[in-house]
Amino acid sequence: MTEDDLFKSNLQGFGTKIGHITNKITAITNLMANYSPESKEYQVLKYRTQCGQKIQQDEIDSAKGVKPFKMPKEWESFKANRIKDGDSDDVIARKNFNFKICAEKYPYFFQYRYLSMKRDYDAYKNAANSVSISKFNKTISEMKKNGVFSNEELEFIKKYDANCPMDESPGVQNRICWAVERSIDGLKTAKIDGISCLEVLNCANISQNSLIKVRILCDEFKKEVQKQAKKYIKIDQKDGESFKNSTEILDFYASEMYKICPNEEELCDILIELCYNEGYNKDILWNACGDVVASRLLNANGGYITYPKCVSGNEIEPLFACCGKKYVMETLCRGDDCE
Repeated sequence: MTEDDLFKSNLQGFGTKIGHITNKITAITNLMANYSPESKEYQVLKYRTQCGQKIQQDEIDSAKGVKPFKMPKEWESFKANRIKDGDSDDVIARKNFNFKICAEKYPYFFQYRYLSMKRDYDAYKNAANSVSISKFNKTISEMKKNGVFSNEELEFIKKYDANCPMDESPGVQNRICWAVERSIDGLKTAKIDGISCLEVLNCANISQNSLIKVRILCDEFKKEVQKQAKKYIKIDQKDGESFKNSTEILDFYASEMYKICPNEEELCDILIELCYNEGYNKDILWNACGDVVASRLLNANGGYITYPKCVSGNEIEPLFACCGKKYVMETLCRGDDCE
């Protein structure tokens, strides 16, 4: 094998749909929870997951020059199963069956990984709940929890499920997700005493001319982030590529802001004003002036910093637990006046 062979193999590995195929297999598996293992639907879906693993392997091997076998559209697209004029009875029956077990929707828990899915789902559910409350004086969840429906309620729920952008089948991962949601439902974020960024803002230090120019860059940054989000939120994109591009965007706009305002103290005040009083994305503040903000907050708090410290054993009563580990809040002094 020569260096040219390796280069060609790497080149062929770009643009593969390994992630997309994996997610589709997950979607197919989630649908299996709707059927008994003896049913035709369950058996067909199980077969498709097995085929999906082969399709996934072929996609991986495409870097070696192997032409991958594509997943049939009927498995993942409602559109591919639409009945057309002239379809025979057998074709209609097959399309109806495929439509019933089509994995076009992704499982409910996917919304916590792909923000565009969560946005679409929340918008859909909020709109449906508004209609449900006005018609039945209860939310979708309350109706489903009750389990007893009038004919009108049952018809409403069927339409809701059919048009829902996420698959709410009771697959294992969905059930885990719902259990976690129930466990944190009603919890409130604990109020933590401390110094906020606005308390270290020095408005007198801001040049209005620089403020206007940096605001324009913040608007451009916002548009670029939205543009990239639409491009990379697609689930067949590589996470690393998305992260790399978002980091590059932050670095670019931070650099452009320093061209406008080379003084990091003044730029810090400008960005605190824009991000905390005008609602711009705070990522640009912490990327451009994170050290300055941290230093100001530390000095304003007398040099003291409080952070969660992991503890073991039973000697100390933990304040909270996370991921199976126990934590207490530890306070250290990192300022110039510390002993």
